[in-house]
Amino acid sequence: MLQRRPFSERLIGTSLTGTKLYVDHVARVNEGYVKQVSALDQVERQIAFKNLDEFPLYVVASLSTEETLAQWKADATMHTALMVLLVLGLGTSGFWIVRQLRRSGEANARLVGYQDELQVLNRKFAAQAREDGLTGLANRRELDRVLAEAVARAARERAPLAFVLIDIDCFKLFNDFYGHLAGDDCLRAVAAAIDGCLHRPADLAARYGGEEFALVLPETDRAGANVIAHKVCRAVRDLGIKHAASTSGIVTLSAGFSVLGSHETEGCTALIHRADEALYTAKRSGRDRVEADRDEDMHDEADVVSADAPSR
Repeated sequence: MLQRRPFSERLIGTSLTGTKLYVDHVARVNEGYVKQVSALDQVERQIAFKNLDEFPLYVVASLSTEETLAQWKADATMHTALMVLLVLGLGTSGFWIVRQLRRSGEANARLVGYQDELQVLNRKFAAQAREDGLTGLANRRELDRVLAEAVARAARERAPLAFVLIDIDCFKLFNDFYGHLAGDDCLRAVAAAIDGCLHRPADLAARYGGEEFALVLPETDRAGANVIAHKVCRAVRDLGIKHAASTSGIVTLSAGFSVLGSHETEGCTALIHRADEALYTAKRSGRDRVEADRDEDMHDEADVVSADAPSR
């Protein structure tokens, strides 16, 4: 060995002809690259060699495998660390996103539940706004709305419309005799009987106020209104609710009805007024009867409710 870097005085002048590198490679080919354990320091090295053409010399350059891989290991370590951090970041982000999505889903589910409950409550409140709290029939506000629409439709379609006013006979005496709780029970029973007499979807039974009730009967002429009014009165008589303060001994009804003919143009107020006058006539004529409004084509006397009254 003529020279070495890093310099080692111990190795200068050493013969390398017996080394594995020289015997297996340098002596056979002009240049090459091998990986083997060095004969000088017993370290595995990556060795490149070349014979010089002009001189009987050869040059060897080597790096230990550890040195060769040092930068790669450093890069690999750094890249691995970065990858681990990236995976951890993605995992954390993914976990957070999944948790947020789950919370969002739960919140949406609760929101849908609240919306369903709100819709139920809205429908309940809307129904309560239209219903009489005691009897469950339509209240006065709903009656006014439906009657106005029915009058407008009847005028537009030139169809008949009947309006019936019903009053419980001697109801104040009933309350005085039996008490207001019994009076409420009586109102509920009468309301159910009235409502049970209507079968068409367009017909409406409502509590007009106090012990008075009203019926809106679209596409119903005078004969039809007369039938329905008698049917309602008979249904209440059939309940047999005792009324010791009444001459009949049971709860009865008086009814008056008015009809808007297909050729007539009239508002709600006039229709109600004529039905109210007919009801007043029924009450003044002895109660427990049905009276029609006075029509120029109809001059019959009051109809007294009986077992022979018309049915529908």
